[in-house]
Amino acid sequence: MRRLKKREKFNTMLKVDVQASAITNLTDARYFAAREAKYLCFDLSDGSVTPQAVAAIKEWVDGMEIVANFSAESLEEIKALAEDLSLDVVQLGVFYQLADIEQLASYKLAKQIIIEPQVDWQNYEAQLAQLSPFIHHFI
Repeated sequence: MRRLKKREKFNTMLKVDVQASAITNLTDARYFAAREAKYLCFDLSDGSVTPQAVAAIKEWVDGMEIVANFSAESLEEIKALAEDLSLDVVQLGVFYQLADIEQLASYKLAKQIIIEPQVDWQNYEAQLAQLSPFIHHFI
């Protein structure tokens, strides 16, 4: 059996799509790009990174899908930023409902979900089934 190099070991470990979240600087973005994460996510809701910074960082990384996380922005704001930044994925926080999601259906969407300890699985499964035609992946 041949011995794997360090990089080969890491690459054989990635069996799932990895999303690096809360990116705020080029150093972190390039680190995760080198580690072959699939998604690079910027939180545009908390002020930790500006749309201008996202655009600049985006120019320096290649091969990753650029995601922006939104938690309370209006649909108009989301659409404007998605177009301005040419986002690959729009990630919506837990408070966005089906009506909002339907209005954003032209975008590749990710949706944050929270699973409570005492969840009613039948009801929860029905909610996810209702959202799933519009959602690329859940977080």
